[in-house]
Amino acid sequence: MMQGISGCTRSSSSPSRVEFIGDGKYRGDGGMELEALWRGFPGVWKEIRGCPGRFTARGKRMRSTEVQALVEASGIKEAKIWRVEKSGKDPMDVVVFKTGSSSA
Repeated sequence: MMQGISGCTRSSSSPSRVEFIGDGKYRGDGGMELEALWRGFPGVWKEIRGCPGRFTARGKRMRSTEVQALVEASGIKEAKIWRVEKSGKDPMDVVVFKTGSSSA
């Protein structure tokens, strides 16, 4: 079940030709995979208050969908996904995409 999601990209030798636009606040911070995830589920992403660049999804259906399923439905071929859980905090699923570009 998705509680929160943080999308990250690693620089590679062949950076993405498509930049992340999303809601416009973090334009260029990510690549084609992050943009595919954003566009694959339009209108559902909401930035987590106090967590810049981290998003959750609106709606019971989206929150009950496994992150792996969201990634696959967006057409993303390779991603590492893991869950971070800390005592007293909501769990967070982290997705690291194989390709893309990140801003410094």
